[in-house]
Amino acid sequence: MPPGPIWSTLVIAGVAIGVMTSIEWGWAVAAAVACASIAVVPASRRARDICLCAVVVCVSVAYGGYARTAALSSTLAMWCADQAALRGDARAETPIEVQGHLERDASPGANGGASLAIAVERVRVSGAWRELSGRVQATVTGTPPPAFLDRCVAGRLVVAPVLLRELQELRNPGGASPLWTALRRSADLAGSIKSASLVDVQPGPPWSELTARIRQYVRRAVTDAIAPRSPQSAGIVTAILIGDRTGLDDETQRRLQIAGTYHVIAISGGNIAILTTLCLVVFRLLIRSWRTVSLLTLVIVAGYGVVVGSQPSVERAVVAASIYLALGLAGLRTPALPTFFVVGAVVAVIDPLAVVDVSAWLSFGATLGIIVGATRAVQFATHIRVPRGVLDRIWLAALGLLAATCTAELALAPVAAAVFARVTVAGLLLNFIAIPAMTLAEVAGFALVLLHGWWGSAAHVAAMAADYSARALVDSSRLVDLVPELAWRTPPTWAGWSAVYYGAACAALVMRGWRWPRRAAVIVAAVCLAIIVTAPGMESAGPPTGWLRLTMIDVGQGDALLVQFPTHQSLLVDAGGVPGTFDIGGRVVAPALWALGVRRLDWLAVTHDDNDHIGGAKSVLRDLSPREVWEGVPVLRNANWLALRLAAAARGVVWRSMRSGQVEQVGSVLMQVLNPPEPDWERQKARNDDSMVLRLRFGDVELVLTGDMGQEVEDRWPDETGAPPIRILKVPHHGSRSASSPHLLELVRPSLALVSVGAANLFGHPAPDVMARYTAIGADIFRTDQDGAVIVETNGAVVNVRTMSGRRFTVRVSRTW
Repeated sequence: MPPGPIWSTLVIAGVAIGVMTSIEWGWAVAAAVACASIAVVPASRRARDICLCAVVVCVSVAYGGYARTAALSSTLAMWCADQAALRGDARAETPIEVQGHLERDASPGANGGASLAIAVERVRVSGAWRELSGRVQATVTGTPPPAFLDRCVAGRLVVAPVLLRELQELRNPGGASPLWTALRRSADLAGSIKSASLVDVQPGPPWSELTARIRQYVRRAVTDAIAPRSPQSAGIVTAILIGDRTGLDDETQRRLQIAGTYHVIAISGGNIAILTTLCLVVFRLLIRSWRTVSLLTLVIVAGYGVVVGSQPSVERAVVAASIYLALGLAGLRTPALPTFFVVGAVVAVIDPLAVVDVSAWLSFGATLGIIVGATRAVQFATHIRVPRGVLDRIWLAALGLLAATCTAELALAPVAAAVFARVTVAGLLLNFIAIPAMTLAEVAGFALVLLHGWWGSAAHVAAMAADYSARALVDSSRLVDLVPELAWRTPPTWAGWSAVYYGAACAALVMRGWRWPRRAAVIVAAVCLAIIVTAPGMESAGPPTGWLRLTMIDVGQGDALLVQFPTHQSLLVDAGGVPGTFDIGGRVVAPALWALGVRRLDWLAVTHDDNDHIGGAKSVLRDLSPREVWEGVPVLRNANWLALRLAAAARGVVWRSMRSGQVEQVGSVLMQVLNPPEPDWERQKARNDDSMVLRLRFGDVELVLTGDMGQEVEDRWPDETGAPPIRILKVPHHGSRSASSPHLLELVRPSLALVSVGAANLFGHPAPDVMARYTAIGADIFRTDQDGAVIVETNGAVVNVRTMSGRRFTVRVSRTW
């Protein structure tokens, strides 16, 4: 019979195959039955074991496939899709009354209001309730009453009219597959609620009301005791205690992510391990029976998991701690590695979608690295002579922490590079500060919560300790500012390099008696790791030699267009942007540019200062280091403009103002600026008609990039005498009725019209009558909401178009009008 770790590995692998592939679960069940039938036939023990392993894998695949099907089968989403098909429009105009339970406590919205995660159970259709289930991420607009967020807590029943719409899925080169995206999303639909007064909130079950009161008490205690000293420290401590990060500003979270210490403020294995250890130590001082101590600790850890909420990282950590404590209650002391595999299998069974959860990869990868690294560090330390006593313990602790950090970083480097496009070695040093600081902050935070309101002096001391610990945690991350080389962004590489890296690393660990093969495995792993963290040769993804490429990147309701010249230079026109904490420049635009073969930009042009054009520019500046930034008419009071200007100055990037009449020659491509003219007054806010408009001529093909220009610019459009046969127009202002006048279309007469627009956006873009004008003149229309990113390549005589949705199109100079 194979040992336990093998069974656990087979379960995990089977569930992963079922979830991440399109295998039907019924076929997997049939295969399991067939294998079980073969296993009962008298045969050798080895043959029976192989058959039993096959049965375990097939059953796990079936289980994972069933979980995948269930996750993708929201009846509410399917009903909304049917309604959109009947309307012939993805935009719904009438709110639907929904009823369901809140999955999480409400959080403040990006632009005021509130954000609600609703597990919908039924909706009111034509005056009658209909059972439809699905998850909705709803935004409450306006300014809600102060008590609204306190009322909207996890578990409570809500009834509200919600304007439902499909989630915006961005499809770009280098982006995740549709299946991967669908499985990882936290909601099935998005929605908006006009006012908090329309939301009817009713109490939930007694246990959820109790846990909500506990979370509110924790927030209140931390706010009262720590926020007067430092709101940032209060946000850090609250995040560590109950996983609520709404009190943390974007810059603090970004800084911790870059430094590699963000994990300490996200409740996971480390936080649960500290709580478990704390309970075991305290109860052991008071109670003699080890089983009683383990039982009480198990109850507290499980209760803590319930209070914190249904965060996947918390559930995994609580499951791991519970299994460890349950083994202790049973009198079993199993080694760490077998326990690790058992925990992984249990988590995969409880939550099959954990196999596509990046946080699960990070948690289990770091844990495995720590188990392997700490074990070898202790073995190494026993061969080094140091004075006995306190120094000996400090030496072992420091060496163990260093080894655990190094092996965890080595285990996670390919994942971080592939998923976050980031590699950091700062954590190797900062964890010596961050982990003790987090430990002290958590212990002091628990003490503060227990002492608040009845022992003021002790609570004051606990608040001071938590505050200083949180400050140390944040301030230590400034090391990356002093030594930026400790963290860098890197383009994701071919997944095969990661597979070879992990295979070689495992081979090096198990081949202890094979000297030269083991060294060869280490060398292979090192080479793969070097490739993963540096991504050499990515420039080969550029356009064919002698061709010009224009890519309209799918940034939703915004603009981002990449021009790659035959000279291998590149220009990015706008960088998208959305309100809130989503970094579209770093998470969407930069990965798309890397996938298209751009490691560094030559020029970054911002047409105007609206957020959907300039919002992602700062991150693009950081990640792709353009030589120059071009602007149209600046709005000096615009926060995005000011942040971009300061970031450019800090990096020594040339800043240029572009005006109509300027001409740039890039190899065989002639680039003209058609707008804006020199302004005659200082702008107080962004104007669409101030948009920078560029015209690029390459052979018999012309590209016209219009930003958000409107009627004012169209009325003074230049004479089109001598226009080339093929013209490609980026449709102005996302297809709004304020642009694309019949006068402009008659002058330009584009062969292709490119529309950058968000799916089911609230503005109604593009307007149907505007699209009808383009159709009437014979233009072929490509839209990011329907096609995803649109890639146009030309050699000056032929234009090839391909989209992420699979459309293909070719235009040749012989086409006439």
